[in-house]
Order: sequence, then C-alpha cells, then structure tokens
Amino acid sequence: EGGIPSMKACNAACIACISEDHCGTASPQNRLDFVPTVQEIVEVASEHLLKARDAIISFGQGCEGEPALNGKRLSQAIHRIRNLCSQGTINMNTNAGYCEGVKLMTDAGMDSMRVTIFSAIEENYIAYHCPQDYSLADVEYSIAYAREHGVKISLNLLTFPGFTDRMEEVEALVEFVRKNQVDMIQLRNLNIDPEFLMRIFPGKSPVLGISNFIKLLERELPGVRIGSYTHTVHRK
Repeated sequence: EGGIPSMKACNAACIACISEDHCGTASPQNRLDFVPTVQEIVEVASEHLLKARDAIISFGQGCEGEPALNGKRLSQAIHRIRNLCSQGTINMNTNAGYCEGVKLMTDAGMDSMRVTIFSAIEENYIAYHCPQDYSLADVEYSIAYAREHGVKISLNLLTFPGFTDRMEEVEALVEFVRKNQVDMIQLRNLNIDPEFLMRIFPGKSPVLGISNFIKLLERELPGVRIGSYTHTVHRK
C-alpha cells in the first residue's frame, strides 16, 4: 500500500523473546520476513470473522514483533474489515508501549487488547522487557485510552514460579490491575532457563506458590477473570 512504510519489528528486547536472540541463545523461530498489505490483511481477517463461530483475529502473536508499531497500516485494515463485517472480535497482543499506535487501532474499532507484562514493579519490568523509547507509564496510558474507548483489557502475565508469586510482585500486580481496571489476567508460562532468570532477579521475599497466588488473585480481584486465553467480545 503506497505511503504506508513498514516499521521496525519491536520496541522491546525481552530477555526470553522466542523470535529474536537477545541473550546469546539461538531463537527457536524466525519472524516473518515480509509485511502484508492492508488488502491482504483484510482478505484473511474478514473471511475468518464472517465464517467462524466466536471468531477472533489477533494482531501480534508468538513474538512476531510489536503490532502497534504498524498502527497506521493495521488501523486502515481494521476500518476496512469493519466495513465488511460487524461480527467477531479484533484483538491485539501488544506490549502497549507505543501509545500512538494503540490509539490509532483503538479509534479504528479494536475490541480487545492483551498486554504482555512480566512484572508490575518498574525496575523488574525494565530489566526483563528492555523497553526502547517507552516506560511502564506509557503502557498504563495506552491501557487507559483503550479502556476509555470500550476496549476489553487483558494482561498476558508471563508467569514463573518463584518470581511471579513473590509477595512484592503479587502486591504490585494487584495494585496495577485495580488502578488500570484490567478485565482479565491470562497466566502464560514463561519458558526460560531458571538459573539464568534467577541470576537477573534474585530475591529472598516469601513465595506463595502458584496455587495460592491464583487464590489470592481471585480473593483480592473478584471482578477480574483469571484464565489463559482471549475470549470473544460481544459487540453491542
């Protein structure tokens, strides 16, 4: 599509990224080596939304990079898709750090947004995600903007026993979810060498255990869904 340049693949360098080598270990998969046109996106997405039951399309999947960086292209695609069909859910899996891209896609008609987060403590967030040109405050701004415009918000919580269930992490997470009015927490196993992770994030605070961690979330956040995948948004 003329006038819509492709952008860099990601604005973070997460230490456990599965499609880029950030820590000296070969990645298990390669990213796409082309950028689909708006028309190609519309053709694939609308076909699925029109024909599948409880259909969902998602931009950004499996460390394919940050979709909001291509917000101009994707927002045009969303506009065209919604001109063809009103049913189904348009979702974005994102780090939510590029606010302008999130705003473009929200305004175009995105239904849900899943925000990947390792920690709600900024120091740990930065150490894991290695964000480039954005902060945790930008993530919160993107969430607020999307939610105020009717987008359902999930956290893609990268979960690692012995870290995620530390008391200070749990307390920060609960505060983050309440403050940002998150609808759902999706627990996602973080596949990483435990010795490598613990060298970066040593800690001596009490650990709840994952079962107790989930029970605490259910008790402290009764209105928040705890699960593992994105659900259909019923459009009004």
